[in-house]
Amino acid sequence: MYAVMQAEDFRATVGELRRSRDEATGEITVEIENAEAFREVADGLRVLARATAADKHLLVEGLKSLGKVVAATGDGINDVEALGRADVGLAMGSGCSAAKEAASLVLTDDDFEASLRAVMWGRNIYANVSRFLQFQVTVNISVIATVFFGICVLGTSPLSAVQLLWINLIMDTFAAIALATEPPLPSVIEGGKEGGGPISEDAAILAPAVWRQILGVAAWNFVVMAVLILAGCWIADLPAYQSDTPLLAPAAPAGITDPCANVERGECLAAAQAALKTATAAKQQATVAYLQLLLATLAKQRHFTYIFNTFVFLQLFNEINCRKVGPRDFNVFEAPLHNHYFLLVAFGTVVVQVALCQLCSTLTDTVPLGRSEWGACVAVGATTLLVGLLLKLTPLSWVGRLGGVLPDEDRAPASKLLATWQGADAAATEAAAVEPEDDEAFTHAPE
Repeated sequence: MYAVMQAEDFRATVGELRRSRDEATGEITVEIENAEAFREVADGLRVLARATAADKHLLVEGLKSLGKVVAATGDGINDVEALGRADVGLAMGSGCSAAKEAASLVLTDDDFEASLRAVMWGRNIYANVSRFLQFQVTVNISVIATVFFGICVLGTSPLSAVQLLWINLIMDTFAAIALATEPPLPSVIEGGKEGGGPISEDAAILAPAVWRQILGVAAWNFVVMAVLILAGCWIADLPAYQSDTPLLAPAAPAGITDPCANVERGECLAAAQAALKTATAAKQQATVAYLQLLLATLAKQRHFTYIFNTFVFLQLFNEINCRKVGPRDFNVFEAPLHNHYFLLVAFGTVVVQVALCQLCSTLTDTVPLGRSEWGACVAVGATTLLVGLLLKLTPLSWVGRLGGVLPDEDRAPASKLLATWQGADAAATEAAAVEPEDDEAFTHAPE
């Protein structure tokens, strides 16, 4: 392996570029004389001393033949060929016009470090899109599964329209602000097992490592929600209720005192239970029937509040998981103060969630919760951190087996309208090519 090599020795080892022309198509192909030797040299080469523009072109062609994504810099007329063949050509602002024309980017201040920053931010944009999509697709799958399962079991959606609107704000607007603004870390350039490094030209935005987290975390969210829907009342020791129990508390009939009239809404359940015991002992049948309906309504409200609150905290902690999208990038708390927008969104989400449950409970069809109840919801939501960690220990091969089920980013969507338009456009182009031009107006001068 060669870390530093003289250009003369490099040419003697790998040979020159050979050009060949396909007589049928007229296409010119370029290949290295000794491709195997170039592969061995390229694996460890870091510095090529006294290199000419031809050597630069040789390096570009050789690295592209190995499937690498190549960037090249230049400023002279001799660099045009290398700049044009590279995937990303970087021309100096003080260079000639031909080099600038052939390049993809022009460094106006001739600062070579700017090219490194461009690569760093380019890779970071790719990572940020993956972060956002990982979070959004996970939330979408979780919401659909929770609502569908809740309707099948409870006869109604456990998440109201206002609650779904708030969840939509979390997964769209706030997630875009938090995850799409993540600044780059040094690992984006350096790479390693945790992620970062060069990105192949045909890499998917939703890579297998991303799909692994999406499917695994969404499955865990569904398991947690299914347990809460089926056994939430038993776990929280709430009275049972029927599927047709209303969410709005019934008005007290004439002559019956409403036990919730003079207590806080969060304490209404305990007051109704105490009133029911008194009415049962006094054999007041009408009062007992009303209080039983009231208890069922209050139990349903509290049960649905647990579901809503736990679901939001599951997504909030998964948002922390989505900061790292590398296959083995475990430390989701790396550089915690790196992105102020993320901290602001996370803190604001918690504050609004508390306000919706405690202060705006009538708007969101919830009831105020106590400290222990809040602690339980947060603790269950934090389990996604552990699940995300365990998922990164699993092999990616199980995701590959789902290749036929997962969407293919490179496949064009089937659209009858698009196919019809393309067919009509192709027919018009073919007709225009076959129809002879009428040149009489140009070949005959007026008499």
